[in-house]
Amino acid sequence: MRISMNQQQSGVGATMKQLRTAFLSLAFLTIASMAALAQSLNVYGVNTLSFPKITVDYIALDPTGNPITDLTKADFRVTETAQGGAPIDLTASVTHDCDVLQSDPEASIVIILDRSKSMDDDVDGRKRFEYAKDAIRAFVNQVKFTGETRVSLVTFSGTVETTVEWASTAKPIIDSLAKMKVLTNTNYVLPFEDPSKNIYDLFKKRPANLPKYVFFLTDGHPNPGIADVSVTKSETKFVSDNTQKMLAQGIRFYSVTILMPDTHWTLEAMSKGTGGKSIVTDEKKLVDIMSFLALETQVRKICRITWVSPYTCTEQGRTRVAGITMLRGVNPTANVTVVTPPSSVSGVEISDPVLFCGDPAVNQVSFANVTLTARGTTFAATGQTISPSTYFRVVDWNFPFNQPTFAPFNLAPGAKRVLRVEFKQGASQVFRQAELAFTGSPCPPKFTLVGGTGVVLLQSPIGGELFSTCDTVLIKWAGVLPTQPVNLEYSEDGGTTWKSIDPQATGLVYKWIAPRAGVNYKVRVSVSPVRQFAWATGLGGFGDETATSVAVLPSGFKVFATGFFE
Repeated sequence: MRISMNQQQSGVGATMKQLRTAFLSLAFLTIASMAALAQSLNVYGVNTLSFPKITVDYIALDPTGNPITDLTKADFRVTETAQGGAPIDLTASVTHDCDVLQSDPEASIVIILDRSKSMDDDVDGRKRFEYAKDAIRAFVNQVKFTGETRVSLVTFSGTVETTVEWASTAKPIIDSLAKMKVLTNTNYVLPFEDPSKNIYDLFKKRPANLPKYVFFLTDGHPNPGIADVSVTKSETKFVSDNTQKMLAQGIRFYSVTILMPDTHWTLEAMSKGTGGKSIVTDEKKLVDIMSFLALETQVRKICRITWVSPYTCTEQGRTRVAGITMLRGVNPTANVTVVTPPSSVSGVEISDPVLFCGDPAVNQVSFANVTLTARGTTFAATGQTISPSTYFRVVDWNFPFNQPTFAPFNLAPGAKRVLRVEFKQGASQVFRQAELAFTGSPCPPKFTLVGGTGVVLLQSPIGGELFSTCDTVLIKWAGVLPTQPVNLEYSEDGGTTWKSIDPQATGLVYKWIAPRAGVNYKVRVSVSPVRQFAWATGLGGFGDETATSVAVLPSGFKVFATGFFE
């Protein structure tokens, strides 16, 4: 949404030597490139819970498709690019660690596939269920069916069935997918609670000492609700009971959600409770995600990288693309979208974005206080300017502790500091304006200082700003008293027609959420038409006339008198 406001050798021998050298170099480079092109780096399982630290799991494969297991933090470069921002190199903050599995790379794996009606929806001309089936095929093709490794396929909708039980090759599962169709609703409960077809009884048919995994693939939230159909009669109890059952059998639970913007909390809780992962993806990335997860069931070493992510100044900046480059071969790069938590939005909250400093008489002074509150992380103030500085100055930088001179300071999250501002009117009693701007990091604030009164002026937005649908648009105005109502309006057609935001806005600031995205808006402010009344006294006349009051329109075009007249 955009707001507008308007870089010779001579002789045959040397030449032949040069050509031979060039040929050998070319041959070497070609072989190296062909091998390097087969390298791959894949990242998944983004974890932002410990922000500003962000962690991702990765799988790096060599040209033969085997995992690369000797990587260290020196083998990675990480950048982040926020929406509307430039790439930031965060490589200096990268750390690397791995979990080494002691068990043999054999496993018992159950895939639970959602066959609800919504899986029949078209996505770019293809059924979502076809994407899901491709992902299952990719998963079982990635599994190494060595030793006792087996895979089962369980499907559910309004009913549940064990479509394939403990296959020792990929073929039975792939064959079963060929004719599989979608069915009805999304009953999460059935694979866990059906008396004869639940996953716990299924795992009891397998060697107890093997690692066990469940991969739950769905495109929706439960319907009917878990509390309505579960024997537990409660989502919380359903999660608690099934987490305990999975832990008792050594099952790690993974959920993969498509279509929905987030994982249903029950799946996420069971994933976390059993040491698994909950992943949200789209149809086009689903095959890759399922392939990577299949590899994770049988690798002996699971590795991850962590970096320190910067705070953002806007809601829009929470969404960013992390570019992770493996510094081997041709340096393959994997990009992953990261949405940081709300606490990643930093800055300084200003109690009065437009600080009205009073309306004193000519050459007189008045004062106003403004409160600064740090949000997200510590704000380090290194300097400040008031522009122009003719009529405004800060007389106390830490009111009421009498600090008349600015000194750098740190403001911890949630901490407040009060500034006391003096406004000295000039030789005429008119409207004055300045801006107080801080330097520092992160997100140095600035705000408007106004004094006196005059014509109402729109301070922001000033035109060309781009806002996300998550942002509120801060409308600021000046030139009138904070108590004076003003009429705020917006236009979607360049100013031909106007719609009301608030006809009686006060306080010099208004937070507005635009109706929809993808529109160039204009915003305007005008003084609200307030009736004014004046008591009148009759001055005499030929008849018996008594005027009691006079009303004047704000335009001055009409005058109304009331009283008694002959």
